[in-house]
Amino acid sequence: MTSQKTYGGMLDTDFGDEGIVTIVNGNPDYGTIHIKQLLVKDSWIYFGGHSSKGNSSYFTLGRLDLNGDPDLDYGENGLFQHPLPEFSGLSSFALQDGRIIVNAESKSSISTNFSYFYRLEANGSLDKTFGEDGQVCLELGSLSTQPIEVLESSAADQTGMVILRDGKILTIHYYGWIIRLTPQGVPDTTFSPTGFIHIKNPHNPTSLLQSLLVNDTQEKYVVGGLTLATSSHHAMLACLHKNGEPDESFGWMKNGFVVFDIRASEFKQLVRQHNGRILGVGEAGASSDIKALLISSEPNGEPNIQFNQGRPLLTALAKETQWEAGAFQEDGRSVVVGSTGTFTPMTHQLVVALFNSDGKLDADFGNGEGYVKQTLPTDGKGTYMASIALQSDEKILVSAIPFVLRDEEPGYPMILRYLPN
Repeated sequence: MTSQKTYGGMLDTDFGDEGIVTIVNGNPDYGTIHIKQLLVKDSWIYFGGHSSKGNSSYFTLGRLDLNGDPDLDYGENGLFQHPLPEFSGLSSFALQDGRIIVNAESKSSISTNFSYFYRLEANGSLDKTFGEDGQVCLELGSLSTQPIEVLESSAADQTGMVILRDGKILTIHYYGWIIRLTPQGVPDTTFSPTGFIHIKNPHNPTSLLQSLLVNDTQEKYVVGGLTLATSSHHAMLACLHKNGEPDESFGWMKNGFVVFDIRASEFKQLVRQHNGRILGVGEAGASSDIKALLISSEPNGEPNIQFNQGRPLLTALAKETQWEAGAFQEDGRSVVVGSTGTFTPMTHQLVVALFNSDGKLDADFGNGEGYVKQTLPTDGKGTYMASIALQSDEKILVSAIPFVLRDEEPGYPMILRYLPN
């Protein structure tokens, strides 16, 4: 009997059911769980997301062991689900001394925006010593008097919360706010009088934030997403000092902002390399002709000329291709996850790709292709909301659930594990 040859990008059959775990143990009264984030810590795989039913919203945290089995001592049947204010959703979560900080947000371009925080004990229960009975609600304000039509249909949410070395909690809100709390959940008035600031590029006043990074010294914060132009939107980066002031050494205009000259582009996530370089992961183009987008920048915002000669890297594996999330391996290669397929007819596959540090696909991954496509039972419903995390052995964890219209049923979320090279 001969064993099957393995290669980087194969599903890991030691995980779940032939490499796939389907999350089916949520409360059906809360709606389908849309996983937003994966995190690996101390031999546990954490996942977080949100769900809704009617006007009711909930966040969900779950925990699996490294075999993909749920931790039945965590919450109820391996899940902790908690109500959220109406029309809000989980944005991100982070570990803080064995506990979990959850950030959720409600967002509107014409009415008041809120950011919500919750702290959970190791067993999934609310930590009543945090904020007020385990919860914090910040009223951030409104953005404008007119709706922002170009983005109201966007399915993107922000990802990224950082627990700083002093225990303070740093996160962002989609409509341009950066927020810092003390470890106890109190707005940090050493950051600003309110504990939050609203960033504005003097040339493109509306910046929408989808990801957050902190440099090694924790002296600077980098945020990314998109900024609105007259008839389109463009991927952007912004860098601030820890006191909330723009870093005027960042970017070629030396105003703390970099706006990339690519129409209809956006960063879904920023990933920081060990050498401080910043990889923007996202997409560019209009519906029916969308390409996946990667841009590598130096820590000062200048182009990284070693990655695709300093140019944006656009990838088309089918008529539409989009990157949703990424991660860096120890050797500097980048792993990204997204969707590829067509809208007419509606068919999309999950895709995971591995890029070398020069921006070329790694031919040792995906049996020579540099990427692998996976057809899931949810094919035909839409592109995938996806997240990624790497285990210490560099096995690749990916979550996936399709974006669908509000009244459609997307199916169950899945977590997949792929072998590294």
